[in-house]
Amino acid sequence: MPYCHYFKESSAYSSVTNNSSYRSVILSLDTMSVRDRRKQQLIQCRDGALDRKTINSIVRKVVTAGGVKRKHTEHPSNGDEKKKKSSKFCIVKGEGQYVYDEDGRQFLDCAASVTHVGHSHPHVVRAFCESQASALQWNGENIDQRNTKQREAFLSKFRSLLPASLTKVILVNSGSSANGLAIQVCQAATGRQDVVVFDHTFHGSLSVSSSCSPMTFNKEGSGVKKPWVHVLPVPDLYRGTHRESDPAAVMKYFSEAKCILEDLVKKGVKIACIMMEPIFTFQGMTMAEPVYMQELVKYIHQIGALVVMDEVQGGLGRMGTTWGYQHLGIEPDVLTCGKPLSNGYPLAVMATSHRLARPLQNITDIIEREGINPGPSLAVLEVMEKEQRVSHVVKVGSRLMRLLRDLAQRRRYIGQV
Repeated sequence: MPYCHYFKESSAYSSVTNNSSYRSVILSLDTMSVRDRRKQQLIQCRDGALDRKTINSIVRKVVTAGGVKRKHTEHPSNGDEKKKKSSKFCIVKGEGQYVYDEDGRQFLDCAASVTHVGHSHPHVVRAFCESQASALQWNGENIDQRNTKQREAFLSKFRSLLPASLTKVILVNSGSSANGLAIQVCQAATGRQDVVVFDHTFHGSLSVSSSCSPMTFNKEGSGVKKPWVHVLPVPDLYRGTHRESDPAAVMKYFSEAKCILEDLVKKGVKIACIMMEPIFTFQGMTMAEPVYMQELVKYIHQIGALVVMDEVQGGLGRMGTTWGYQHLGIEPDVLTCGKPLSNGYPLAVMATSHRLARPLQNITDIIEREGINPGPSLAVLEVMEKEQRVSHVVKVGSRLMRLLRDLAQRRRYIGQV
């Protein structure tokens, strides 16, 4: 089902329009009865407009919060007057870096987060279709030689991108599962339970991973922080308590984090791991200073805990290196990567050492017998290599950074680039 970004300048009217046999409905919200509202809702459900609005509710909230002025006006009676335009685009397909609406208009896609090598890349689509023509699994075993060879080829190519210590690669079906499994591995390997995360981060929607996602915590009772989860402040030099104008700001953030961890240790808390991203995605793409992360990782290892790097958003070349952690001068004990690896298809990985994975071997052996086919993911890695996507990111990123910094000199509303 296509998703629809729908904004209308006039709040006096609501319009549902499709290029299909369904008729357009325009009802006045000011005088709409309960029966009329229900009728409109049923029509919206029928042609998918209600679902599309639900999917993009966050976008509408942003527009409202941005102070968009809405005028309560009637339709112009003079036929010569131009009708008020509504900015509406209903996305129906994607190709490469572009998406297209129902009228064929082209938009540069700056919002997609998992179509790593572009929408509908022919090599990835072909790999997905071909893999579906084979038997994935039977009685816990891969019985099709094509799938077996694809799996071996993928694991070989993927391991070549990892640090030498991460030799054990487990395939799962989502980033949430990968992060949950990573936490289980750390808990089993250390014999400890507690997990440290950064504030305002998201690591998944399943039980364990959502419990370690402060973005899901709220005051209503659902998503309350678990007692085994501990939260560190994001070392934000732009919005945080310590700003970039202070030369000692980075070490002040580290001192605060260390005090929090030392206090937990004094209380007898047994920390199994810290889970973090190489870039704080939901904190406005905040990049931690390398020295902060290096000192933090050093201390985490000193207290016997492990480091899990969630590379779902920052990995696979998006930051100009294969993995985002490479900018920080550290090396994780466990690494996870999600759907961008397969261009949006359900596949993710958890990589660690054989030593750390051994205590959980009974579970990982069962997971490895599942019929997950990495054909599309192998295709993504092949596209990245053939089209030199990582070096392209460096080139385009450098140019974009230069242009944005130039723009910041002319626009006082830009605070930081």
